[in-house]
Amino acid sequence: MNMKKKAQEIAQEMIEKKKAGAMKKGTMFLAGLAVGVYVTQKWRTLAKDGIKLGMQAGQKLNEISQQAREEIEDMTAEAKAELVEQAAQAEQAAKPEPAAKPAPRPARAPKAAKDLDIEPKPDLH
Repeated sequence: MNMKKKAQEIAQEMIEKKKAGAMKKGTMFLAGLAVGVYVTQKWRTLAKDGIKLGMQAGQKLNEISQQAREEIEDMTAEAKAELVEQAAQAEQAAKPEPAAKPAPRPARAPKAAKDLDIEPKPDLH
């Protein structure tokens, strides 16, 4: 039987007894007090059960949010790594290719003896 219905039944009984004159004022007070204690005990039990459920729900939500947070942190780390890799690739692509080394200069022809201020050797033939 639910608490509200039980309290209503007890209150209805008390009203009927009062109307019949079978209940004095003091008895009415004690009966009301008894109903109050009964309802309070049931209320206390219901309140504790509600608090327990709230705590369990809170713990479950904490677990779920912790898992979601870890997944978001993992995705963030992966995204940062991809950005760093993309930046490195872009930097590599933007670097100008090193200019080709200039072709070596052709060897200079030896200067003629007359250009070197050397006297030619006499021809012995």
